[in-house]
Amino acid sequence: MSDVQDDKEENLCDEFIGRLYVSLSITGKEISPNDITAKLGIQPEQSFKYGEINKNSKGEERVRKSSYWCISSDNKGFSQNDATPHFEWLIGILEPVSEKIKEILSDKNIEARITCFWITPDGRINLEVEPGMTARLASLNMKIWFDIYCNH
Repeated sequence: MSDVQDDKEENLCDEFIGRLYVSLSITGKEISPNDITAKLGIQPEQSFKYGEINKNSKGEERVRKSSYWCISSDNKGFSQNDATPHFEWLIGILEPVSEKIKEILSDKNIEARITCFWITPDGRINLEVEPGMTARLASLNMKIWFDIYCNH
């Protein structure tokens, strides 16, 4: 399990009724989260550097295996039943800096991924992506990962 997955799973509670967000994460051993922030002019919601010590909720320490920089639509007030506003928010932030992102990703040791994380309380998922949004996402030239769970 990755460092980020461990952090997120520790924050989920038993009475949770649903959660949806879309994020961009940039990872790699050689990246500097501060350099990415400076280059893009975007403040991340979460970041850490390769080699940093992380302590989990059980007090166990581990060394970060890669650097990480992430922006997310989590806790931005968007619907928890429709991914479209989340994707629109992320695309709106990324399109103006798309050339800078391409420069960062020209380093083959750096990876970027757009993730749609969705926990549904009733097991039902409806995801529709309009052609215009598909084209805008494709122009960013990044993988899109869907991480979907049914909470019932």
